[in-house]
Amino acid sequence: MIQPVLDGLWQAIIAVSLVSAPAAQDEQRASMKEPEELLAWITHCDQGDAVSCHNAATAYDNGEMVKEDRVKAAAFFAKACDGDIGSGCYHAGRIYVDGDGVEPDVAQGKRLLDRACTIDQPRGCFDLAVMHTEGTVLERDANSVEALYTKGCDAGHMKSCYNFARLHVEGDLLPQDFQKAAALYDKACTGGEPSGCHDLALFYSKKKILPTDMVKAKALFTRSCELGRASACYNVGVMYANGEGTDPSYSEAVSYFRRSLALDPNYANAKNALLSYGLQN
Repeated sequence: MIQPVLDGLWQAIIAVSLVSAPAAQDEQRASMKEPEELLAWITHCDQGDAVSCHNAATAYDNGEMVKEDRVKAAAFFAKACDGDIGSGCYHAGRIYVDGDGVEPDVAQGKRLLDRACTIDQPRGCFDLAVMHTEGTVLERDANSVEALYTKGCDAGHMKSCYNFARLHVEGDLLPQDFQKAAALYDKACTGGEPSGCHDLALFYSKKKILPTDMVKAKALFTRSCELGRASACYNVGVMYANGEGTDPSYSEAVSYFRRSLALDPNYANAKNALLSYGLQN
């Protein structure tokens, strides 16, 4: 089909229209007055209703109901936190630590994330543990890291269990302890963290940290694959190709290599495995 050629004038008009639409929306949002629902939340928040404080914070945070305002969002999230709403503590803490639209205040952010961790937000424990591990925002502190990851993991935050395990494998900040790491990987895997299943499978196979058990390794790689980890799907394919922990199966190997690429189209190992069979993606 022959495409029409637009003259310069029409091209300019279309370009202006395309650019102006989002700009007009931003301008309209900027001129919006607080809607009645938001004003009601603010009133109830001032009267001590923490849920209304959180609702008002969310409105200013996402900018859908009114112009985005991180300063107001942080203030209302902090008020929600005062009313023991953990997600208010968490969001306010992140805004202050990151300096997201406000003057950075690490001490205030840490206090709020600590509160989030204590109430019902294990991701607050996780974020603080990461900060104490990296040592850039907060000082590197093994005791704090261990306490925070323990609290987060016990509260069901599977990434806390996984990170905690990794530190015990690395043996840098925390003592190297493969048995403890294996237990934490297992807990993370059971809770749906694909990397926990993947790394525990490595313990039973390539790393030989636990007694070699290729059947267990295959089951763990398979669960990790089902949870969405591309490298785990590839590893299952390799096990089918080599007959490790299972009977060899060309069709299953190809299926898992393709499954790996469905999750990550750029995963080179899976591409190369298919090419070795004379196949494309």
